[in-house]
Amino acid sequence: MKIIHCADLHLDSSLTANFNAGQTKERKLELINSFERLLRYADENLVDAVIIAGDLFDKPIVSKTTKNIVLDGITRLKDIDFYYLKGNHDEFNSLDQLRNLPENLHLFNNEWQTYTAFSSDYYDITISGKELTSRDSNLDLEGLELEASDFNIVCLHGQLTGYESKKDDINIPLNGLVGKNIDYLALGHIHKESVGEIDSRGIYAYSGALEGRGFDELGEKGFILLNIDEENHSFTHEFIPFAKRTLEEVWVDITDAYTSLDVIELATEAINEANIPKTSLIKLVLVGEVLVEADINENVIKRHFENDFFYIKIVNDSRFKLNISDYAHEESLKGEFVRLIATDKELSNKDKMQIINIGIKALTNDLGKQDYEIN
Repeated sequence: MKIIHCADLHLDSSLTANFNAGQTKERKLELINSFERLLRYADENLVDAVIIAGDLFDKPIVSKTTKNIVLDGITRLKDIDFYYLKGNHDEFNSLDQLRNLPENLHLFNNEWQTYTAFSSDYYDITISGKELTSRDSNLDLEGLELEASDFNIVCLHGQLTGYESKKDDINIPLNGLVGKNIDYLALGHIHKESVGEIDSRGIYAYSGALEGRGFDELGEKGFILLNIDEENHSFTHEFIPFAKRTLEEVWVDITDAYTSLDVIELATEAINEANIPKTSLIKLVLVGEVLVEADINENVIKRHFENDFFYIKIVNDSRFKLNISDYAHEESLKGEFVRLIATDKELSNKDKMQIINIGIKALTNDLGKQDYEIN
């Protein structure tokens, strides 16, 4: 029996944090298309069931187009069962209130619900779940009763105790699941794929998001494919990279770079070394120390690369470097200015460097609007 475990698709996400209007529209369509591609993958690879472990949608109000694509896609695959458990982002959506839901779409609620996905004379394959919401986060593990002879899958959406969590996160105590006859715990909420052990019998797994949406979701995204051997009660699991695009972060040491072209050359070398696909969304993080006299324009750097990738973001974490001794005896307005700022006891070193950088450019008639925006 083949089962897809996916989560955190976040369909209809606003995606306005980084992109322009055109990129936002295209990326939103790509998220929907990834769900369509997932359905096609399931159909072509003879998958028996798809578990969606929360946050299928990003917000309570879902567009008619998105809702119809989801329901129509599921309806067309009559031989595949879909098990959808709502997460914290879609706990208020009204999908479960619609009439004529597909017969192969199975929903969960705030009580433990168990479905039999496969049955034989010897044991069943079960899928159990309980929706944890902001209104009811009680896991009620006493209500979870699983037969030791069955192959038991449990679906939850939340954060395992032990992860760094926010105050409003719904926590799942891993130690409370020990000895509950769980073979596979299908989790949603964490957007990075990870697998660990519950006890000697079972494992837990976050499938991660199907598509990354921001630069806190770097690298490959996709789903987990379970292959259960009905004869010997064993299974294998495999992470399937599936995202249309990946988000990548490249650190570039620009120490002693003096011009924007110097930085472009260093960044090109770092990007080529990382072998980043042209379809990616990329964040260039500039680090190191540069002379305050350096002329590095982030807009020029971004413009150089923006046609090579779907989206590029520049983050300048470099520091200014200044040899005060070079100006100690310079008899000029620039030398006097540097000495004045460098000896100001009320300014931090960072502020001194920024002021000196702008001042030197102003004194050399090389100060533009971008200098105020950057600094």
